[in-house]
Amino acid sequence: MLASPPMPAPAFTLIVPGLLWPRPALDDTVRGLRLPGLERLLRLGMATRATLDESDWWRDRFALPAPLPAAALRLLDLGGEPGDLEWACLDPIHLAFGQQDATLADPATLALDATADAALFAAIAPLFAGLGTLHATAPGCWHIAPRVALPPLADMLHGGLSGRHLLPPGDAGKRWRQALNEAQMQLHTLPLNQARETAGMAPINSLALWGGGRLPARAASNFGGLLADDAVLRGLGRLAGCATAPLGDGFDAEAISGRTVVARVGTLSSATLQHDALRWREALQALEARWIAPALAATDRGELGAFALIGCGDGTALTLRYAGRDRLRFWRRPAPLTELYP
Repeated sequence: MLASPPMPAPAFTLIVPGLLWPRPALDDTVRGLRLPGLERLLRLGMATRATLDESDWWRDRFALPAPLPAAALRLLDLGGEPGDLEWACLDPIHLAFGQQDATLADPATLALDATADAALFAAIAPLFAGLGTLHATAPGCWHIAPRVALPPLADMLHGGLSGRHLLPPGDAGKRWRQALNEAQMQLHTLPLNQARETAGMAPINSLALWGGGRLPARAASNFGGLLADDAVLRGLGRLAGCATAPLGDGFDAEAISGRTVVARVGTLSSATLQHDALRWREALQALEARWIAPALAATDRGELGAFALIGCGDGTALTLRYAGRDRLRFWRRPAPLTELYP
């Protein structure tokens, strides 16, 4: 009787938006920073670069057309029923106004609880009654099923859009722009926001309309598991039949469990968008300790067949692929962290 061939070791892909710090400041930002795992990946891994946004990467890997229907996917993960309706996200946000532009604050820093979210919803929902049916699905995550045609909307999966991108363009967006402007005025006088400012918290001063589209009938992927704290991506995994779960604290071989798994760590993204070099360095050190070094070690031990790190930033994607046999490339020259951006 012939023995069954051994099962191939699973693969692990780690996607990290914000890993590619803007090139002009990279030399100073990484000076004195020692990250043996990432440096080893840069030295021994196979590197490829592409002009690619993060949302494009996810669409390609899950065989979906553009644009990514983020609202319907997020609603699916949060327990809603998208059905065949068109959906858009309409999220309470904080815009920080600078000298030349306004930037979107990281929603995770707003600390919206259910009570605050309900107060916001009660004040704002009537303004959009003529445009669609608005649902407060979870704190900070609102969805609207439009009765009025949506204009082309922003794709904010990777964040980083300035304030001017949040207003829908063209004639189709006129009624939406009007409602959003009225919402901003209403938010300005809301007692909840006055209390937030008194407590030193960022006020909720605008809404983000984004991610419009219908839920596709299906998605397809080679990934058997998806780990992410982003509900849009977990919805994408559910649509494709992947086992989905929150990210967790770091690489866990048991979470792989014989599957090909993709995980998204978004802790660098906000620091990159805000050009906060100190926070970016700290997040990168945590990424090294919790994800890169353990995944490399598991690959060297043969527990993983391959490990891929994909860093995104500024419309570029860097992929570093590493397999156990690559550790034998002793002749490859040391690679400094500045090679994150050549």
